[in-house]
Order: sequence, then structure tokens, then C-alpha cells
Amino acid sequence: GWGRYTRQDAEMTAQLIGVPGSTFTVTGTRPERNVALLSAGGEVRLTSAVSVGARVDAEIGSRTQAVSSTANVRWAF
Repeated sequence: GWGRYTRQDAEMTAQLIGVPGSTFTVTGTRPERNVALLSAGGEVRLTSAVSVGARVDAEIGSRTQAVSSTANVRWAF
């Protein structure tokens, strides 16, 4: 897939509710405008009641590389 970020600033303002004067701003790096979105995964049935699986998701660009993964075990009874 393809991802396109249309907003190019990386700034967020927040406030803690009930705490006067707690407003703060967080500034991060600007996201890359265009990235490739990749995902792969699989699942294997060990028995009729048990299966294991895994999945990897990635967001890749010229200066961006973010990878996350998930593993699971399913047991039906």
C-alpha cells in the first residue's frame, strides 16, 4: 500500500485537566510525506483447537522505517 501524510507539522498541544497552567506543547520530527505500507502474516493450525500466528507491519520511506510485529496463540475449547 501507499500512505500520504497531508499535514506536515508534528506539533501537539495538551493540557492536564484540573491543573491550572499545565498547558504544554510537544514538537516531534516532521513525518515523511509518502511512505510504503507493507504487511505480512500467517497462521498455522497445530490441532483442530490450537493455532499459532504472526504478523509484521512496516512503514518505509526514504528517511522513515517503522516496523511492528504481533504473535498469537489461539486455543478453542
